[in-house]
Parts: sequence; structure tokens; C-alpha cells
Amino acid sequence: MFEKHLMEYYKFTTKEDYRDNEKVFYRKECTPSLYMFGEISWAILPERLRPSTVMAVKKAAKTDTTIVSFFGNESYSFIENAEFCRKLTLEDKEIFNQLLGSLTEAEKTAGAVSLDDPVAYGLIKEGKIVAAASLWHFGETLSDIGVLTHSDYRNCGYAESVCKYLIENEDRNYIWRSADNPASRKLSEKLGFTETGFIHSLLL
Repeated sequence: MFEKHLMEYYKFTTKEDYRDNEKVFYRKECTPSLYMFGEISWAILPERLRPSTVMAVKKAAKTDTTIVSFFGNESYSFIENAEFCRKLTLEDKEIFNQLLGSLTEAEKTAGAVSLDDPVAYGLIKEGKIVAAASLWHFGETLSDIGVLTHSDYRNCGYAESVCKYLIENEDRNYIWRSADNPASRKLSEKLGFTETGFIHSLLL
């Protein structure tokens, strides 16, 4: 299952494409990145860096590390506050904007939730969206989860509840990406995600 997720997420066509430790992929528009999943590693570089050697990539400074976790496909026996959760639509724009208004720009960027995403769910109490989660789709079956919690309703378990509700109601495989953020990592563990690898931005 892990190999299937990697192939779908990174659009590789064969297992050899990501098993080769010397593999470097090139794209027209991309920042230099190093992907490390245990013994499996590869780099993705912009076309302008095509002359770069594998050795240069290995020696490059690593910045802005992203932790990648995959979901274990477990089912939740109980979801607290499930009765307050539902799918969001564009008609919820006003209360969704109230949620955004309680957050800093950095928090909104890190959470990466939008009503324009393919799927979005909210936990609504007292007429407010106190937590929201949404999906970005990669391929036919894999999705990345983003989540936001209203600044006045933190440490109440609402983010965990809305994420569990989303997972239970959408037939997808899930990936969790975050910076080295203790709160985000703790939430992903509660949801059943397992840290699997890292993506490092490179200074080349």
C-alpha cells in the first residue's frame, strides 16, 4: 500500500523510478527538493538546474523540511461531536470567513483549508465553524488533509473530530504533510497517521 501511495502521489510510473537512490527528476517549474523515505530517496529539480550532479544534490543545504505521514486506513469506533459536523458548501462562506478572521496569515497558510477545495467539512457550534478540514486530491484515490481551528476554540478536540468525520465520510486514501509542528504531528498521530518520510527544500 505504501508503494502504491508513493506512485500515485509523485506520479512515478515504475517502482524503479523511486527505488533508485541516484534518481533525479526534472520539471519545468519546481523548487529544488529532496525526498527521503527510509532507504528510498530522490530529488526533483527545475529544468534550469539540469546540469547539477547527484553529488551536488547530496551536499546541498536542507531547509524547510516537510514531514510526510500516511494513514493506516483504520475506522473510528466513536467520533466526539460528530452530530455537529457536516460538509461545507459555498453557502457557508460568511461563517467560514469568520473562522479565517480569527487566524493569523501564517495559521491560514499552514492549515490550507478553503471552500474552493474539492471537499470541505466543518464542526459548527454556537453558529460558528470552530474547526474545518478539507482535501486536496492527488490522482484518483489519494488526498492530503488540511485543517483549521478557530482561535477561541482550541484544545477542545474539535480539529480531531472534524478530521475523523471527514475521513469516515470520504472514500479516499490519506496523506498528512506538515512542517516540524508539534501540534500538527500530535493530531496526525491521534488520527492514525504514521510518519513515513521527509521532503527537504534544497539550497543549490
